[in-house]
Amino acid sequence: MNKLTHFLLHFALAFFFSFKSYAQEEPAHHENHYHFSGFAGFTADYKGQNGYKLGLEYEYRLNDYFGIGGTFDFTGADFQIFGLSAGFSTYPFKVPLVLALGAGGKHSNNHWKYFTRGLATYDFHLEDISIGPMIMYDAFPSEKDIFTIGMSIGFSLK
Repeated sequence: MNKLTHFLLHFALAFFFSFKSYAQEEPAHHENHYHFSGFAGFTADYKGQNGYKLGLEYEYRLNDYFGIGGTFDFTGADFQIFGLSAGFSTYPFKVPLVLALGAGGKHSNNHWKYFTRGLATYDFHLEDISIGPMIMYDAFPSEKDIFTIGMSIGFSLK
């Protein structure tokens, strides 16, 4: 078993069991409107290219169920992509699972191209600090799509 497969197996198990072990009625950040975070992860595409993704994210929480925001990120190693995206997030369950959908542009090889992004993260909260696993899927029309699995850490403000 290679290192990436080993990591993904452990990550999936931790993500699965975190739903069962988390026992809080409401996520702590429901009272806070501004959330800033950074994320890092492993990236791959269906052609076998691998890399990493580093990024910053901002979200404005509209209410208990929806938020809007944006990201800035860099995907490196086999990829050389800068991305900017904007979108909305939803909190459909009583657990701190965040689902987001966005659209943006990527800069690669001196060209800008459109992409869509789907994201899921499960935030554990300690007061106004959040940390949790995340899964991100970037779909590029007529190009290779990129899948990212990693961690997010952030903080919230009122």
